[in-house]
Amino acid sequence: MLIEAMRTAYDPGIARVQALLPRLGRIRRVSVRYEKRSARYDLVLAGEQTNIFDPAMGGGALRDLGVYPLHALVLLFGEPNGIQGARVGIASGADGLGSALARYDGFVADVAWSKITDTALPSEIQGEEASLRIDAIDAPRRLVLTPHGGSAEVIEVEAPENTMVGEVERFRDAVRGADVSADQDRTAATLRLVDAVAAEPAN
Repeated sequence: MLIEAMRTAYDPGIARVQALLPRLGRIRRVSVRYEKRSARYDLVLAGEQTNIFDPAMGGGALRDLGVYPLHALVLLFGEPNGIQGARVGIASGADGLGSALARYDGFVADVAWSKITDTALPSEIQGEEASLRIDAIDAPRRLVLTPHGGSAEVIEVEAPENTMVGEVERFRDAVRGADVSADQDRTAATLRLVDAVAAEPAN
């Protein structure tokens, strides 16, 4: 059995986000992000090459971290009608960070990723009836649902301490014969988005 081990797809936090979407009303804007400065960026700044920032090894922020918010976007809303991105290059020849704008029927989604900066900003889904703030798109644990004109509701997500439990369980089920065609379709759609964003050279 060969499947992409995209742990966020099998995280209980993402499932909770998905379950809350009907309470938001018509979706109008989505902002998802995964930005975390890598300790190995210091090696690049010192003039060294390292695998995660080596374009010859598929390194760079888009393929390492950008796939997480892009995959979450596909899982929650399907493949967008189109996507345009921009990336910032670093001395190693790879991209250090980037952003993309994805177009859906009736709403837009902005995606951000970085391996050279940190952020305290959450991800957010805005609907006409409510908004949903997500502490971390790769492993949602604290969600804040705020109805239009109402008070915020904090939702804590219970999850195993090890974030890889869900993907291991999914692999077990796949070995036992579970249909993973939807899993594979999400992976393929995510890779199409990555390829589309990567088609433009990093500046």
